[in-house]
Amino acid sequence: MDITIIHGIDFWLLLFQAFKVFNNPDVENTTLISLFISVVILISIIQVTLIIILSISNKKKEAEKGGDEREKLIEAKATKISYFILSAGAWVTAFGILLTSSAFILINVLILFLVLAEIVGFSLQLIYYKRGI
Repeated sequence: MDITIIHGIDFWLLLFQAFKVFNNPDVENTTLISLFISVVILISIIQVTLIIILSISNKKKEAEKGGDEREKLIEAKATKISYFILSAGAWVTAFGILLTSSAFILINVLILFLVLAEIVGFSLQLIYYKRGI
């Protein structure tokens, strides 16, 4: 299973739990900050654990298969462009903090750019494979 899908499911489950906190006007900002930090730490731990498990299981397959330079080049080119989209989304979200006070809107904007960057990255990989770069 792709790590992006696992993180997406995990993030949305945590977001639905946190949505109750965001809509409560009695909650202070320190509670929201501590909730955000705990979610980031939890997702990081899950990510590292899954990457370790997947790398151990794929180590033998990767050693037998070997890496193709063309595949690495295609992946690097697509990742470079999708990284710029993700960076733009981070900047838009950072400047959005100045314009709006709704954390829910900012989180959704950031998720939109995350999904957009992934879609562009995968689409560019398909285009590059088709062109034969």
